[in-house]
Amino acid sequence: MLIKINCYTAKQRQRVCEISRLIRYLLVGRGPGQSLVRLAGPPFCRNLIQRHNPFGGEMEESATDIAKQLTSSVLSARIGDSRPHDLCTHVIMSIPPRYRSRNALKSLDFNEKNSDEGTYVGALRIALDILDMLAIDHRLALYCVVHADRRHMHIHAIVGRFAYGARDLVSDRSSFDLIRISKTIDERYSLCKGGAAFKNSHRQATNALV
Repeated sequence: MLIKINCYTAKQRQRVCEISRLIRYLLVGRGPGQSLVRLAGPPFCRNLIQRHNPFGGEMEESATDIAKQLTSSVLSARIGDSRPHDLCTHVIMSIPPRYRSRNALKSLDFNEKNSDEGTYVGALRIALDILDMLAIDHRLALYCVVHADRRHMHIHAIVGRFAYGARDLVSDRSSFDLIRISKTIDERYSLCKGGAAFKNSHRQATNALV
């Protein structure tokens, strides 16, 4: 299991349009019709409301609406008059290639063992487990999508930086923390039994996740 954290590093403050652009890319990719194979299932929202269909003609409205909700959630929880520099953190979690559409994922959902939906639910369950281990507070806005358009299934999580009584500290995590969590997940779900060569091939496969 590989875990990456992309923090907003530009000098200017993060804007709604930038979050909307990221969500739109996560939904549809770069080409028309790509969303049909890009998404393994519907987006998962926590403390956000999916008011528009994220597929097809309403995709643009969906991305913009989610970005506005997330921004509003963060700004309403800020302390003082200053606007936070960054509004969200982008976490990427990548599952080893051989576990796409395999029983290792399907078996995590006992009601959908023999379906693609079971694979999607299993991947999402692993992602939420990782986010809990990263100590992401359940009061923070969260938007997750599971991608199946590469050899490896991977999950993107957009996490709001602030909420009432909560703050996202995931950007403060060290590489040591991520390696420790990754190893724990590998053991818990029996995800990676290969040697160094297998792990290196997985890293090479995940170089262009976004």
